[in-house]
Amino acid sequence: MIKIVCAILCYNNSKIIQKLINDIKSFNKINKIDLIFVDDFSKDNTKNIILSNNLKIIKHNTNLGYGAAVKSAFSYAIKNKKDFLIIFPGDYQRSLKDLELMIKLSKQKKFELISGSKFKKIQYLPKHRKFGNLFYSKLAKYLWKSELEDVLSGFKSYKIKKFKNIFKKLPNNYSFDIVLNQIISREKIICKEFDAEVKYNKETTKMKSFFHLGKKNILYIGINMFIITIYKFIELNLFKN
Repeated sequence: MIKIVCAILCYNNSKIIQKLINDIKSFNKINKIDLIFVDDFSKDNTKNIILSNNLKIIKHNTNLGYGAAVKSAFSYAIKNKKDFLIIFPGDYQRSLKDLELMIKLSKQKKFELISGSKFKKIQYLPKHRKFGNLFYSKLAKYLWKSELEDVLSGFKSYKIKKFKNIFKKLPNNYSFDIVLNQIISREKIICKEFDAEVKYNKETTKMKSFFHLGKKNILYIGINMFIITIYKFIELNLFKN
């Protein structure tokens, strides 16, 4: 029997998290997978809402970043001897219908990584997110011939055994997925990408405008991601086997 855990990554999602909890509880009566919430030190009431629903939660004592939240979920999956880890966003920008498809694809055991691409709906993304996704998609195809179109999708299923060593090499911030894409392209991971639904509103992004002071500033995130991407590309090609 294939053991799957779905980790729901949360950060300041108090306005939407109860709806997600209600919907995913109903969803899981049929699909019956393990659910774990990862709260990356939310400053609002997200953590308390999750706890009040008697759900399993991993609590970060400081804001560690998106990549660190995925790693915490991965550690839980290893500890609890799961076969696959699915990452689902706590801002509910992805659909449970696509989560069900990802579960079915994971159970087929044909793929080591499954990714839900938002490119079918890219016209609905905020302009700054749209530019970033298109830029990194083209960069990935040009520099390392990525087979995935949506290289920044966080909606993924990981085969645990295949990624134990890979996860150690990944950053803790938003650069996680673009560095992952470089590594899986080099190591010929068996991937499956499908067109997924995506919905964006004021509750579905934590990135701030150019005028925001702090690490959530979209310009700061973009520059940081680009530097890490190029550094990792040079490192992988300089020390390739």
